Amino acid sequence: MSEAYHYYAHGKLLLSAEYFILNGATGLAVPSAYGQHLRVQPSPDRRHIHWQSYDHREQCWFEGQFSTTDFGIVEATDEATAERLVQIFRALVHLSKNKAFISRPRLFQTQLEFPRDWGLGSSSTLLAALADWAEVDPYALLDQTFGGSGYDLACAGSERALLYQRRAGRGHAIHVPFAPPFREKLHFVHLNRKQNSREGIRRFREKVELDTADNDYLSRLSFQLLSAGELVTFQRLIDQHEAFIAEKLGLAKVKERYFADFPGSIKSLGAWGGDFVLVASGEPSARVRAYFGECGMETVLSYEEMVLQGRQGG
Repeated sequence: MSEAYHYYAHGKLLLSAEYFILNGATGLAVPSAYGQHLRVQPSPDRRHIHWQSYDHREQCWFEGQFSTTDFGIVEATDEATAERLVQIFRALVHLSKNKAFISRPRLFQTQLEFPRDWGLGSSSTLLAALADWAEVDPYALLDQTFGGSGYDLACAGSERALLYQRRAGRGHAIHVPFAPPFREKLHFVHLNRKQNSREGIRRFREKVELDTADNDYLSRLSFQLLSAGELVTFQRLIDQHEAFIAEKLGLAKVKERYFADFPGSIKSLGAWGGDFVLVASGEPSARVRAYFGECGMETVLSYEEMVLQGRQGG
């Protein structure tokens, strides 16, 4: 290998059916305008696999070296991250038709476009890019490493919104047009409370039993959100969604817990209690930003800023 290769994957936002998408509900998801780059080139010492991870400020937050024989850790700045990479490399070897190709000495460099605590998919974008490089099934790679529904992998390679459902252990994505006429009234607010998705999934599995009626209800809400033509309709639907998930999980709705006096609707996204929430309000954008700023929330992004299709104009 004498050339450098570049791969890219989009981040993700699941707008509906969070958690229940694992049980077969259809969710509405959008790729984010932020993603992760992966560059692969020859190893500087021609002996080891070198890895360097950079954040959105181009600061190296992880660096490690690995053996080409068994991917054992030679040295690393963070043990947990290194062990995750070992797991991924061993899964790549297991899945690849050209096993020797995976273990050649190389330099891998990743570059995030979003802060690591945003929850937009630092893991899913990495898996998608590595699967692209290794020419393996990204969903099989997910099953052997992080686990999950796979909607984030569908977003990683998509330019448009999608409806996603997991059936018989496989993910099925349908690309759909989603550019709400009221999208200037939609914002994404970061709660500054990083949540562990795997821990959230574990709690969900313990708390909620498989119920096809629940899946059907959330699937209907996903389709209704997709076709909502007015802000008030969209708000009613996300309020219903929030109330349903709160009851099932036995958790307080995010608006009741933190923003009871906000003039609009607020819906949790992803692992409840952290990362981003979706805000829908008839208030001017400046007032929305000012409200959450007074609550200590510094990251407030418009739909156009956050969603890939939003930047493309629908």
